[in-house]
Amino acid sequence: MIEFQIELTDEPGQLAAVTEVIASGGANILGAAAIGKARPAVALVVDNESATVAALDKFGAKYSTNELLLHTLEHRPGALAEFTRKIANAGINLNSFYIMHMEESTAEIAFTVDNVELVSEMFEISS
Repeated sequence: MIEFQIELTDEPGQLAAVTEVIASGGANILGAAAIGKARPAVALVVDNESATVAALDKFGAKYSTNELLLHTLEHRPGALAEFTRKIANAGINLNSFYIMHMEESTAEIAFTVDNVELVSEMFEISS
């Protein structure tokens, strides 16, 4: 699974245009985070990566991709704090984070880091 980080311009309709082109390419957005002002951008997780690449390339979007890691946490107070503290204490930078799915007792998260190998070993994650 990968994350798409897409550059936007600071003007009305940019997010609408990007999400429309992805939808027209046949991909469904599973997770997103968008921040404006300083450097407008959106980070997306989709169900069809090749369709998204084709749609964004055709649209002429500036974007990069990052490998997403998946992990399941207990759904309880402090679980995310413990997870992120363990990453921080190992000197690893958490670059992005998504809550992908929550159930009564678990939460599936997706995230990117600057040291995939070490995090994969720490949490027994296969990429």
